[in-house]
Amino acid sequence: MFIRVHSVSDSQDHALAVLSKVLEPLSQHVISRHLIKSEQYWKIDMMFVTEAEVSLQDDFSREDLTVYLEKVSENWDVIENPLEAITSTQMGDISIENIAMITISFAE
Repeated sequence: MFIRVHSVSDSQDHALAVLSKVLEPLSQHVISRHLIKSEQYWKIDMMFVTEAEVSLQDDFSREDLTVYLEKVSENWDVIENPLEAITSTQMGDISIENIAMITISFAE
């Protein structure tokens, strides 16, 4: 699973902490995670983009993904083939503070 988080952050440490909060509801399913990048977003001050590749257990299902998405936000745009889910504060409330947008790509 690939995840990209746009967070309202004043430092890379804070951006990484936000990513950890986003991934926390998945903790029982995560085998490993690899940070791809965490850097200030060039278009907006006080915004960081953090990307990670997350390896999930083989039995992680579409139902597990749905449960996870609902814990993070009640509003997602979901695109099929490959499965991608996007949410932002413009679409509704996100249960984790300091999030502007989250994009998740999930390959079954």
